[in-house]
Amino acid sequence: MGSLVFVVAEVHACVEGETANGLFNMLRALSADDRKRAALCLVDDVIDPNSLDQAFPDIRLYPIDTRIDQDGVSAGRQHPPAKAYSATHSHWRSAVVFRALAALDDKSAIDYVEFPDCGGLAFCTLQERNLRGFLDHATIAVRIGMSQTQLMGVEAHDTLIEHLHLSDLERKCLRDCDRIVTPLFPVAEATRRSFGIPEEEWGPRLVEHAPWVHAGTRPTAPRAVDASFDQTLVFPSILRRVNRPDLFARAVGGFLRTQQSYTGAIVFGTPGIEPAYQSGVERLIPIDCRARV
Repeated sequence: MGSLVFVVAEVHACVEGETANGLFNMLRALSADDRKRAALCLVDDVIDPNSLDQAFPDIRLYPIDTRIDQDGVSAGRQHPPAKAYSATHSHWRSAVVFRALAALDDKSAIDYVEFPDCGGLAFCTLQERNLRGFLDHATIAVRIGMSQTQLMGVEAHDTLIEHLHLSDLERKCLRDCDRIVTPLFPVAEATRRSFGIPEEEWGPRLVEHAPWVHAGTRPTAPRAVDASFDQTLVFPSILRRVNRPDLFARAVGGFLRTQQSYTGAIVFGTPGIEPAYQSGVERLIPIDCRARV
């Protein structure tokens, strides 16, 4: 049996993002046999190999640093330098990933390779398959998380031409891949609509896969914690519009108004990149209760 390859930009259990946590849980759920043929291609990130080996026994790690200009590779193959990819740097990153996968496939045939939807990392790999049959024996999948295209439709950021180029790459990846992996079907439908991909083209390739949640080294509670008036209320996601922290804040505000005996704290998760938006969300908490945030 060939290799199972996961191309990722983040994999830490405590990383600032839901996608990396989902991937962490998925890798922990692999069977012992699948772990022995699994490989992790970590793009532009650093992880301690010893920590990785403890968390994911037998999984091979292949760091990919796209920040290093690779204008030539072994066997006489020549490739354009990074400066040739002028439309978007994401195009260059996907080219470096393709070359890494080609080298990996030479060592051990790849049966399955999975990319995140964010960043268009699958673009060059898919185009090389379309043009010359690269990895035509393998299944190429894209896992839905949170793409730049979806963020563009929700977050209040300036839209640059590079963002539009990246959106084109992300769309092309979802149109050309063999499988589209989603944690939930409603998430997949929202993604499909944001990219404008026809249902008849999307549906047959869609697979729902929600990895189980791994508790890590922490002891698992034998039963649910009893509710109390001093429990902490936590918003666990990144504070950005797409995650709707405003709904959480409004619900907490209503709860505090109706439950005067509640004395617990309110905790927002990972800060977003917009301090003004975060402040606006926190102001939705009643003014006499904001000291508890």
